[in-house]
Amino acid sequence: MSGAFDNIHPTLSFEGALNILAEKENNLKCSSDYYMAVSHLLNFPCQRTEDVLLGVASNESDSQAVRLARRKSVEVLGRFGCKRALPILAKCLDHSDRYLVENAVWSLLQIGCQDPTIHQRLIGLLDEDQGNQRIIIQCLAGLAVRDATDMIQKCLKSPVVSVQTAAGSALCRLLGDRSYVSDLKPVLFSASQMDRQMVIEDLADCKGIELIDSVLKSPVSPVFRMRFVKAVSSEQSANSSTRFSLIDKLDQILVDSPKSLLLSSCFDGYASVKDYFDGLFSNDFARCYHCLDRLSDMEGRIIWPIFLQKWYESAFNDYGAHYFFLRLVGLASGWPAECVSRLEDILLEAVDNRRPQFSKSRHIALLSYFNLSPEKITADFLLRIIEPSDRSWQLQYAVLMIAEQLQVERVVLLHEYFGDRKTTSLHPFVQAKLIRFLS
Repeated sequence: MSGAFDNIHPTLSFEGALNILAEKENNLKCSSDYYMAVSHLLNFPCQRTEDVLLGVASNESDSQAVRLARRKSVEVLGRFGCKRALPILAKCLDHSDRYLVENAVWSLLQIGCQDPTIHQRLIGLLDEDQGNQRIIIQCLAGLAVRDATDMIQKCLKSPVVSVQTAAGSALCRLLGDRSYVSDLKPVLFSASQMDRQMVIEDLADCKGIELIDSVLKSPVSPVFRMRFVKAVSSEQSANSSTRFSLIDKLDQILVDSPKSLLLSSCFDGYASVKDYFDGLFSNDFARCYHCLDRLSDMEGRIIWPIFLQKWYESAFNDYGAHYFFLRLVGLASGWPAECVSRLEDILLEAVDNRRPQFSKSRHIALLSYFNLSPEKITADFLLRIIEPSDRSWQLQYAVLMIAEQLQVERVVLLHEYFGDRKTTSLHPFVQAKLIRFLS
């Protein structure tokens, strides 16, 4: 239930959040204060919190401050799995605020609503609420409402691609018909990044393990590819027709080479080095990976001046470009000798950067450091990284990826370290990697 961004107001106490919600609206310092307080209550799950949230979720005021807080309260109640909220959530389904309806539908799924009356209302909404069809389909499938199959079938003809793919995934789940899975494959390489991301979500929902190789070639954030692998990793024993090495797939995602992706030819054509660097800031990951691919084939001495300029201008603080710049350091070769120490400093700073928005860069910075200066990687260096308990599992996994490639004498200390430790507290993926490492 918890996430990296749940506690973004660490100085705000439980009582402080409750006091904000007890204030009259005209006394608020900012119109978003109610929303902030409701969001913060996620960190304090208890009946008192639920009581307050139920009150906010029932508030019919049309003011902006209340509407924002009401939407959030409905979401938080869902994350709590609060069954007492079901009557309020059912009432929200008929509200004119589509975002409130969307959150209510999502929360009904999280709570596991089994009320047939609410199910029928959701089915009716599929025809009435065009803007929320996707989340409604996901909810009905997640709640295993087989009565919804006829209405969901109609959604296969929706003009909205993400509604089509959600419908296909839902019918696969409700009817047990795996033929719907293959119909989703082309969308993995759609020109629309949103459609690519959403179809991976749909494939994860229906455990579309059949398409794992295609999913891992889709040019989206590695976060989406990793979520899919997590979703289907337990399906191997149940699906005798599809076998894959979990470790190999995890390695592929974490290395994240653009060479492993199927990139569209629409980006082909002449572009300058500056154009390619600008592409690393794109909101479209397909373009980012295309530009990363082109830059990684160039000599470091050629791209270094623009790399340095762009890094200090904005990439250092742009969490999207930050990731791609760090990956580039490890993929390109021929960096000028006089620049290597500065690149090492950039990478090591990124490894230690604990700001949530830069969390996905930490392991890639470590892998790139190894690519850039493998002679500086020692067992002691890796142990200093893997020791703290707050390290991300991806960073711990990257340590083991590197350790597998070290010389035998360097590995001995790591074997002793891990062999003497209890590993039950490690992330399951790190445990799996560790088993291979120690074998």
